[in-house]
Amino acid sequence: DDGPAPQRGPPPFRRPRHPTSLPLGFYAGWPGHTAGSLEAALSVYGDNATDVPLPPYLSLLGEQLLQPLFLFQVLCVALWSLDEYWMYAQFTLLSLVAFEGIQAMNRWRGVKRLREEVGGGGGGGGGIAALLLS
Repeated sequence: DDGPAPQRGPPPFRRPRHPTSLPLGFYAGWPGHTAGSLEAALSVYGDNATDVPLPPYLSLLGEQLLQPLFLFQVLCVALWSLDEYWMYAQFTLLSLVAFEGIQAMNRWRGVKRLREEVGGGGGGGGGIAALLLS
């Protein structure tokens, strides 16, 4: 016998058991985790870390430039260029690319800000254990 069969799929979800029968004074007077109780809690629940990857700016810009509305607008610019509106078409294309570049930069900044807020930026070190042990 090689032991238990490997589990397939995600681990089963179990409802946490909370101590609801303790008096209110226990919760109000609890001073918090000690180093030992923190280690025990970490072994049971794991580190509460969230990894938010920061995509490269050019990747976000590529996603923006492949959106259907942008591609339709570029098609319209191409059609205007075939007619007598080529100057208008050039200005419109420049405006569209600048707008999409700004949108991609705003998305990148938002993800970067989210990374900083959840502690997922700057080489890891996030999670509840890093906060409590610092």
